[in-house]
Amino acid sequence: MSEDTRPLAGLHPDREVRQRLHLAFVREFLPPLVFGDPRGFFAPCFLEGVDPTSMIRDHWLAMEKARGLGPTDRNPRTGEARRVADLTAGMEIIAGKPDLFVTLPTPERSPQSFFISIVLLAPPGDPHAWPADVQARYFTLDRFRDANAHALTVGAMTEWTEALRQGNWGLAVPVVREGFQAAVAQTLAQPETARPDDGRYLREEPGMPAPQDKAGNHKGKLQ
Repeated sequence: MSEDTRPLAGLHPDREVRQRLHLAFVREFLPPLVFGDPRGFFAPCFLEGVDPTSMIRDHWLAMEKARGLGPTDRNPRTGEARRVADLTAGMEIIAGKPDLFVTLPTPERSPQSFFISIVLLAPPGDPHAWPADVQARYFTLDRFRDANAHALTVGAMTEWTEALRQGNWGLAVPVVREGFQAAVAQTLAQPETARPDDGRYLREEPGMPAPQDKAGNHKGKLQ
């Protein structure tokens, strides 16, 4: 099947539309899919061999159609299936757990996200052995306010809960794959009772980034 694969800006020239799509996908559409059935969400990639990028692009198209925030899933002129070229995903192992790591189109405004890390709380061995009630955690690396000089180089580490509440871990993380993965691993290593602060965000001090912790992440102050 022929595909119309272009960056998000090429598929949606209107910046406001891109903003709504970006936020809706990360904050409204994807979390219920993950928390509603974590095992089922991971199954296509880990059990059935589906390409992670293809799966996440299919979810994006489903979101556009369900929310009426974009055109149909096909180019109206050519009939080709639409695909967002700068939306990719890969299967990883983080802290000994399966992870679907998503790279999003570069955020143009705060509080859009750079990355998503969806971690299944199960061993990475035989996926058929995952219990039906296995849980997942959903992390994002979000852009700071646009006036911040480090808006594209340092992001805020946040986590979404099953109740669709967002909390902040108080970490300003370099906007690179390895930096975010290290921050997620560090968070997973904390006691199960540790949780982010609901509704709080890092105060963006003049001269950010702040001093780094032992994992190489910048420590910020909570409001």
